[in-house]
This record gives sequence, structure tokens and C-alpha cells, in this order.
Amino acid sequence: MRRKWIAATAIVACMTVTTAGICFMAGRAEAADEETKTADEETEAVTMQKEEPLMGSDPSTWSPFIECKDLDEAEALAGFSISVPEKVDSYDKMDIDVMRSSRMIQVQLRKDEWHYITIRKAKATSDISGDYNAYKEKKELSVGGRDVTLKGNDGVYSLAIWQDGDYRYAVGIYDAITYQNDGVSDEAFARILEEIR
Repeated sequence: MRRKWIAATAIVACMTVTTAGICFMAGRAEAADEETKTADEETEAVTMQKEEPLMGSDPSTWSPFIECKDLDEAEALAGFSISVPEKVDSYDKMDIDVMRSSRMIQVQLRKDEWHYITIRKAKATSDISGDYNAYKEKKELSVGGRDVTLKGNDGVYSLAIWQDGDYRYAVGIYDAITYQNDGVSDEAFARILEEIR
């Protein structure tokens, strides 16, 4: 009988130790879960602080350009005036923007979605064209008393840049389908430039 009692006591003791161990381990796991949750919350808070949007949460502020309804609005934002042709041949749709950081005015005359003439003016002394193509040819031209540099390939020119007092100008003729620049003769480019001030 005594052996049965010892065996029963041993079984109860083992069960008690096992139950206590399980409870202890569950408590440790719960504490570890709490620590992990707290650490995750702290990491998330730090991450949220670091991931603040650079230009604000309003998508209309994400572009470096401010869209303008007309030249008057662009001139008011930029603080200077600009004269451009209303159209050049079949380039007859006009988009007008002002760059947020530099207050550069950009006018695009579009033939369609892929072909456009970009006209830029800014109070600056360095190149504002944004055109980093390597052109084989460079030609100096005088247009309306301004010294203009044309750049292009094979006798056709795609880019014109010049300085007029405090203002820098750039005019580019582009084809966004082939990522090649459209080009025109120096005489045709001069006719376009005559209307730009």
C-alpha cells in the first residue's frame, strides 16, 4: 500500500512540477511577447518619424513644377515676364509651369503627346535646359541682338541656349517616343527664337 501511495505522490508531484513549469514557461513567453510588442511599437514609431514625406502629404506638391493656367499666373509666381509664340507650326497646345525651387518658367508647345518644344527662362547664369545629350555640333548665332548657342547633329539643331542680362534661356525640340531630339535648321530655329523674350 505504501508503494502505491509513494507512486501516487510521485505522480502528483511530477504533475505539479510539470504544471508549474508550463505556467512558468507560458508566463515567460507572454512576457517575451510583451517585450517584442513594445520593441515593435518603438521601432514603428521611429520608422514613422523617419518616413515623413519629403514634399508633404498632398500629391499636388510632389512635382517640382507648379502648373499655371496662363502666362500671367506664371509671371506672377516667377516674378518676371516672358514672351513666347502661341504656336510653332503644328506645335499648338500650350502647357505652362513654374519650377518651385528656382522660379523658372517652363512653357511647352506640344504637337501631340510625344513631340514638344520646351521653352525655359530663369533668373540664372548657368545652363537651365535640363538637356544632357552629347551633341556633335555646336553653332553660334545672332538672333535679335542676342548671342545664341545652337546644339545638334548632322546639320539639324535641337537645343538653343543664351544669356540676356540677368536671365538665362533654353529652347529644346524633343521627341519622347524615340528619346531622340527632333531637330530643325539654324534658320528655322532662329525664326522660333525671334519671338522669345
